[in-house]
Parts: sequence; C-alpha cells; structure tokens
Amino acid sequence: MGLRERWLPPGSFRERLIRNTGFILGGDMTILATGMVFTILAARILGPAAYGLLQLSLTVVRFIDEFMDVRIEESIVRYLSDDLVRRDFPSAQACVLAGYLTDLLLTAISVTLIFAAAPWVARAFFHIEPAQEPQAILLMRLFTGVLVLKVLNGTSKTLLRVFERFRALGIYRSAKGVCDLLFAGIGLFWGTTGVVAGLLASAAVTTGLVQVFAWPTLRNLGPFAPGPVWPQFRRMGRFVFQTNLSGYLKSFNKHADMLILGHFAPPEAAGFYRIAMSYSNLLGVAAAPLGYVIFPTMSRMHALGDPAQIRRLLRRITAAMAAYSLPAAAAMVWLAPSLLALTVKRDFLPAIPAVHVLVAAFVVANVTIWTRPVTLAIGRPGLSSLANGLQSVVMAATAVVLVPRISFVGSAWATFLGMLVANLAVIAMIHRALPLFGPLEKGAARAPVRAGGASRRSRAQRGPTSSDSTGGGAP
Repeated sequence: MGLRERWLPPGSFRERLIRNTGFILGGDMTILATGMVFTILAARILGPAAYGLLQLSLTVVRFIDEFMDVRIEESIVRYLSDDLVRRDFPSAQACVLAGYLTDLLLTAISVTLIFAAAPWVARAFFHIEPAQEPQAILLMRLFTGVLVLKVLNGTSKTLLRVFERFRALGIYRSAKGVCDLLFAGIGLFWGTTGVVAGLLASAAVTTGLVQVFAWPTLRNLGPFAPGPVWPQFRRMGRFVFQTNLSGYLKSFNKHADMLILGHFAPPEAAGFYRIAMSYSNLLGVAAAPLGYVIFPTMSRMHALGDPAQIRRLLRRITAAMAAYSLPAAAAMVWLAPSLLALTVKRDFLPAIPAVHVLVAAFVVANVTIWTRPVTLAIGRPGLSSLANGLQSVVMAATAVVLVPRISFVGSAWATFLGMLVANLAVIAMIHRALPLFGPLEKGAARAPVRAGGASRRSRAQRGPTSSDSTGGGAP
C-alpha cells in the first residue's frame, strides 16, 4: 500500500472531505483570480470615486436581498437529509418545493423594496453630490435584475450539496468567476452602468448552468408525488427562525462597514476600503470552502453521537488554519505597498493602513471558520445568532465613533474588533454545549470513517442517505 492509500484510503471520510473541499476551493480560486483581475481593471479605469459609487450601490442591493432571505437552504440540508435517510420521498419533495416557493416570494419582495427605496437611499443616506444621485438610483434598480435571474439558484445549489455534487458546484463557481470577468469587464467600456449590465448577462448564463446540474438530482427523490408543503414550513419554522436571525445579523455584519462608511464619507473612501478588503480577502480564500463543506459532515457526526470525533476534527482544522494564516498574513502585509502600486495604481496607496487591520481580521476568521457549522450541526443555531448580535453591536458602535474621525480606517478597525469579540464569545458558548477541550475517547473517531468507506454500489443498494449528500464574483 502506497503513501497516498495509507494517508487517504479511497472512500474514507478524510479522502472525501479533501476531495469535496478541493472542488469548492478550485471554484473559489477561479472567482478570486477573476475577481482580482476585474477589481484591478475597474479601479484603474473608473477611479476611486466612480468605483466607490458602484460598490456602494451594489452593496445596498445585496444587503436588502440578504436581509429578506430567510436562509431556508440550511434547513433544507438538515431536513431533506433526514427524509432521505428515512426514505420518505413525498416529504423530501415537499421540502424542496417549499424552498423554491420561498425563494420566489422573497425575491419579489426584495425587488419591490429596492425599487421603492432607491431614491431615498441615494438622496438621504449616501454621502454623494446631488448630480450623482440619478446614477446611484439607476445602478441599484438595474442590479435587481440579477436577483430575478438567480431566483431558483438557492434551492438548486442546496440539492447539489445534499447529493454531494461538489464537482458541479465547483464548475458553477468557476463559470461564475469567468462570466463576471468577461461580461462585466466588457461593460467597463460603458462605465458603471455597463458593469451592471454585464453582471446581468453573467447571471443569466450561470443560472442556466446551475439548473442543468441540479435537474438530475431530482431523480433521487423518487417519482413525483410530493406530500403537503405547508407542514414543511411548520417543521422547519423554528430552525429557520434561529438560523435566519443569525443570518440577518451576519448580513448586517457583512455590509454594515460599507453602509456606515457610505453615510459618513464620500465615495472615494468607499473605493479605498473596498480595495483594502479585496486584497485582504485573499487570505480567506483557502478557509471559506472548508466551512461550506464540513457542515453536512458535522451533522452526520452529531447524529451518530460522536462528540469526540467532532472535537478531533475541530482541533485539526484550527491547527491547520493557524499554520496557514499567520505566515501568509505576514507576507501580505509586507507586500501590500508594492502589489497595490503595481496593480491598481498609486492612487489607491492610502488604503494600506486599512489593509494591515483587515488582514488581522481575516486571520481571526480563518482560525475560527468552524464555529457556525458546529452550532448548526449540534442543533444550537441560537449560539451563532448571539455571537452575530454581539458582533453587530461592537462593529456598529466602533464604526459610528471612528469613521467620522479616521474614515475608512475606522471601518477596518470596526470589522476587526467585531469579529474578534464575536468569535471569542461563540467559542465560549459552544464549549458549554459541546466541551471542546475534553478527552478524546479512544476508537470513537473511527466509526464515521468506516461508514464513509462504503462502496458506491452498496450505497446505491441502500438508497439515498445523508452520507450521500453533496454538498461572488467580479465586483
């Protein structure tokens, strides 16, 4: 037996985890590369003011869309997996229908709200000149077309996760990055409006690709005979409420920095901050797909009653992320002046102080990438909600105090402090529910590995189970 077979036995849990993470990582690397290329082109062609206005307008639309989203996809992962284990196909089909209906309704509400609120946002919220208001309104309203085009993607991508079509998800992410760069890059010749039009074209192409990949998974749900849909909403209601509260707070944390900055500072500051964030985000690209992949795995471990295996996995993830993040962060800080001057021109060098702070924030995020998947897997999403609420309070309070004084650097400090305090808090809360530092029982870690090593033929004979589940662009 060779080294690879000993370290990564075919079909083992470790081999599946690395393979599936690799598919997502490959797609994310493509998005990262194409996104950085687009950022460089847009910053050089549009300049700080126009680039900042574009990012502010897109941020408002994304924030409203995410605020209206009830994150039903995470509930589908949990309850659809349960239905497949029990071979309750009518309930599984009803669960999927509930997801699609929810996506359609909430997208309609989001688009209506954005169209109605866009003039007020441009006039009363943005720190822009009156002459810039019509352009900001146009950008916000035009970008709602992307929401309409991708309305089915949420539940369709969830089906790919549940049935372990990670290769398809990786291809989709790669295609999204390429299409965003191609179409939005061409749109740069027509300014900010052309960029948004390009994103519309990209959304149309990639949405079609997702549906092509997701359609074959529906055969795994049996002959079409769905059960009642309304009971699915009741069944998922509590889980949706808790994860949605966490999601609302997470969405606020994700966009509050730009929104508060856009209110107190001109678009140029938003452009500097966005460049600093894009550069610093390079550090997080290796960690992001890991958090995406391990949620279904941790859910199965918890269902098997194996806390020792979960603790072992968390310790390995933490050690690996620290070993990667700390030296990478030091290199990024050292190279930042040269790389920014070379890529987006010296006009954006004032962003360097924000880069230093945001790189530290991404180190914290990488090392604690496992916190949210754990809270969902053990059925305690409220812990993540509490942590996100604390992060929102710390971030907003810090930004309101610092941004009027030190502009976009204050936004960077608000992001760092909010992330640090929230992650320390959620780790303490997880430790109370699932002791993270207890002894690892001998032999407990092996059962899921043996289960994962079953052949494809034996899994097909048993029928679909939760262990058969699979689990942004340019601007």
